[in-house]
Amino acid sequence: LGADGNAKVLVITSASPSEGKTLTAVNCATVMAQQGTKVLLVDADLRRSSLHHNLGISKEPGLGDILNGRCTADEAVVAVENIPHLSVVSSGGGVAYPSEALASEAMTAALRRWRNEYDHIVIDTPPVAMVADAVVLAAQADSVLLVAMASGTTRQALSRTRDLLLRANARIAGVVVNGVDQRYENHYYCAYARSGARSEGGYGPD
Repeated sequence: LGADGNAKVLVITSASPSEGKTLTAVNCATVMAQQGTKVLLVDADLRRSSLHHNLGISKEPGLGDILNGRCTADEAVVAVENIPHLSVVSSGGGVAYPSEALASEAMTAALRRWRNEYDHIVIDTPPVAMVADAVVLAAQADSVLLVAMASGTTRQALSRTRDLLLRANARIAGVVVNGVDQRYENHYYCAYARSGARSEGGYGPD
């Protein structure tokens, strides 16, 4: 993760909805945990959360409850029984202003505590084109992984997303392309991720 391979906090986001970012976050965290590292997966999509459904765990308590002061950063953590070394923080109860809450001292304090307790923290965030939440968290992360859908994400959408993240001084580690049709040899998005994206702003498949 990241250029130096030592990134601890990884934000996973996309340009638009329905590009597979939550599934990518789950898969990424699972692979890390299976390698024996202690991993925390955090659902920071406080508006349209789905991580708890994917893993079959309760939505509350979770991140929203931490940010509202209803529970501590430790009280919201749930161990995933069938995946050793993996723990999860669901989205939790709602917050009035998610972007402001994610930029708050409570979020910074939670991340600081988790950094001391886990080898890797994977954060699932809303799409960048929809709200500022992902950009806020990307500024506090060590690396950002963009998720795109081969059949739907445009070059322009990826470029806008990249620019917004770079303005926040985010470190973009790479692009995951979902839904690639293996029957075709020339994949527009794979070519973009391997060449154009890197030359234009620093994100490729590394």
